[in-house]
Amino acid sequence: MSKNELSKREGFANYVERVVSDRCATFLARPEQRDRLARLVMGLVPKNPKILECTPASVAMCLLHCAELGLEPSTTTGHAWLIPRWSKQAKANELTFLVGYKGFLELAHRVGNIRTIYAGVVYEGEDFTVSIDGNGVAIHHTPNLSRGFDRSDDALIASYVIVTTSDGGTYSEWCTRDEIDQRRAAGGSRSFSPWSTHYPRMARKSAIRKLFGGGAVPMTGQAAHQLRKAIEIDVEAELREIREKAEARPAPLILLDGDDSEPLDGLFAEGGEE
Repeated sequence: MSKNELSKREGFANYVERVVSDRCATFLARPEQRDRLARLVMGLVPKNPKILECTPASVAMCLLHCAELGLEPSTTTGHAWLIPRWSKQAKANELTFLVGYKGFLELAHRVGNIRTIYAGVVYEGEDFTVSIDGNGVAIHHTPNLSRGFDRSDDALIASYVIVTTSDGGTYSEWCTRDEIDQRRAAGGSRSFSPWSTHYPRMARKSAIRKLFGGGAVPMTGQAAHQLRKAIEIDVEAELREIREKAEARPAPLILLDGDDSEPLDGLFAEGGEE
């Protein structure tokens, strides 16, 4: 590590520690909680050094999201992802907070009236049916446990979630492969993305978010507020990505006779997107 890189890392670590101590204490009352969050964030830097290049405001916002929701930014827990993304508007890298599949499960388990929650994925060739009648939605899935069965990302055709509540209610939702890929295109087309390394998890997350975002499951209390807040943050991250992509599309280059101007830099010009 060069002297400049070491200095940058030390400066970033000091900033993280300051934000966690000063601004996250409202949500993380115990010093060991704040220390753990700072360590987890610094543990992500070797895996993606571009985190060091992100704007201070975006880093602070991600730390606050982690603290408020009580989700750890760790690839081990899968609760949340902190991903650097180039912002055309800010002309800089910004750190983006994304809730992971296990993060949504964790938040749902905290809601008092939710008794069980199961999320699954379906691969081509498995028995999977969705029945809708006056009693609601019924999902039936029989996984294929055969050795050598194709469970690659390309073979995944759907995801679903089933929730039961303490009053005996059952709530279900599912996503087709097209829906899953539309969500991936909305916010996961970067080279460093949980979609690239954990596609089945992100497919499950799509179904979970669809169910709880639809408002069908009755929820009350602080845990319910956290779950709704997580959905809002996740949706906003996708919408921001969509806006960035729309603004980044270059206008068609029209060369008139005698026009010797140079073409504009493309989308992946130096300093641009990954």
